[in-house]
Amino acid sequence: QLLIHPSMGFGSAHHASTRLCLRPLQRLDVQRKRVVDVGTGSGVLALAAAKLGAGRVLAIDADPDALAGAAVNLRLNRMPEAVELRLVDAESPGSRIPERFDIVLANLTGFLLIRHVQTLCGLAAAGGALVASGFEQDEADGGRAAFKAAGWVQDLRLDEDSWTGLAFTSSPIRSTAR
Repeated sequence: QLLIHPSMGFGSAHHASTRLCLRPLQRLDVQRKRVVDVGTGSGVLALAAAKLGAGRVLAIDADPDALAGAAVNLRLNRMPEAVELRLVDAESPGSRIPERFDIVLANLTGFLLIRHVQTLCGLAAAGGALVASGFEQDEADGGRAAFKAAGWVQDLRLDEDSWTGLAFTSSPIRSTAR
């Protein structure tokens, strides 16, 4: 169980798109894995990964207010050192993160997921997993196609209300050269 204080940051687990990230995350082997939560909002996905035993969790967001809210939630759950919070704007050319992660979590809008598919995929280690939610159902096929073109294989599609979450693993033929 996680405690989430209402704030400006998205992701209280009351929205379908958040649950559509949490459900696949709970199916993954998270123990001692490196996890990044892109667009962390309230930090709920990062906190869940830490609770599931991730070895390293990085939570990034472009909004300082969201990160402040996530910091409150880390303290509220008595996990202030379990997650590193970092201000990162994916739109900025200097925002590249050189580290690679075993699991990439992204609960954004379908538009942003598709727009930043290369950035999201570039955060993943070879053989990694990627969970993307925030697609409206009519965007899901375009999202699947964008991740497939980037070398990812869809493992799971979950739908709730008008929202879709997709989970992928990197294809064996995926290039890791950057």
